[in-house]
Amino acid sequence: MAYYYIVFVFLFIDFVSPTLYSCDRNIGCGCSKTNAVLNKIVGGELAINSSWGWAVSLQKGVNRHFCGGAIISPLHVITAAHCVDDLVGVPQDMSVVVGIDILSQSSSSTAQVRSVMHVIQHPQYNEDSNVNDIAVLRLNQPLNISNEKGTARLCVPYVIPTDTANNYPIPGSSLVAIGWGVLVSGQTSPSQQLRQVTLNAISAKHQMCKSSINNKQFQFCAGTIGGGKGKRMIISFCFMNNFFVL
Repeated sequence: MAYYYIVFVFLFIDFVSPTLYSCDRNIGCGCSKTNAVLNKIVGGELAINSSWGWAVSLQKGVNRHFCGGAIISPLHVITAAHCVDDLVGVPQDMSVVVGIDILSQSSSSTAQVRSVMHVIQHPQYNEDSNVNDIAVLRLNQPLNISNEKGTARLCVPYVIPTDTANNYPIPGSSLVAIGWGVLVSGQTSPSQQLRQVTLNAISAKHQMCKSSINNKQFQFCAGTIGGGKGKRMIISFCFMNNFFVL
């Protein structure tokens, strides 16, 4: 049985020294055209252009962003099941846009746009508990993944499925979350520019996480101790051995 993880994010205002993620581009995944630099934890900051090459904007109609995702192969994008709950199977009028940092670039020559041919939602996704909140999108044609195009593939972790005591990610390890999410609670319009934030993995047993984690085998908690509860992010990953892993 495979294990799937969705992060619940907790944020609070704080400043940290800049962190440069120097990537080993000899590895076939987990590295973008530009090294990422993160400066603070204030509900996020603007991302450097081309530093998150696997970032995907899920769109309906013409340039209507509604969720985020990540490239895991030239033909596949991973996202949250709740994003595509009404689009399972063969979706209508849905596309993915990659190779952009600003949503207005969706119609530009730098963007790659693909139709979604099939939506595969986890068969045991539970919208009440958010367990197995994961889905895979199959595209109509392969993406061009290259530094020249500003795109990259995010590495997928290897987790031993029979190890029920396995902690992934390890509590205390640094994570990064990115997206075009809303900036203010109650707001409906997404940020026009890709944003990023640094988090720490937190034990599911921690008091701050108990109300959100319904199954620690399939979910994990991340944030900063002492922070308030925030919105779930769609794309989160950790930096291991000089490359990023989902």
